[in-house]
Amino acid sequence: MHKPSATTNLSDDLAWVINSPPIIQGRRRHCQWTNNHFWQQANTTFAAQIDHKTQALQQLIQQQTDDRLGHYFETLLSHWFNTNERYEILKQNLQVQGEQRTLGEFDYIVRDKQTNTTQHWEVACKFYLGIGQ
Repeated sequence: MHKPSATTNLSDDLAWVINSPPIIQGRRRHCQWTNNHFWQQANTTFAAQIDHKTQALQQLIQQQTDDRLGHYFETLLSHWFNTNERYEILKQNLQVQGEQRTLGEFDYIVRDKQTNTTQHWEVACKFYLGIGQ
């Protein structure tokens, strides 16, 4: 993957991130997952403000050193978190260590100011390419 150029519409890419449907939705066990309605509202709110934030997003993308799709997705989502009045990133890509090795990593630990809760967000963006029939 290559870095988006100045002609790339980062607003469209970010809208794609926000509009990507969650794999897990609704209430499961003790967790309340986001759903399509949540992301539709998020997109509507962000779309009204995106023009004022495009330059900051462009700078963030240019600073990115890893050009893989998943990292680009995370960079776009980080921008959404950082420009969203509802959320505050407390930790990002927090490694969990144990027995002198990395056991895993939390993508995002965020504070939801609206519900006054701390949340763990895992995100993934996969691209599958098929060949032939």
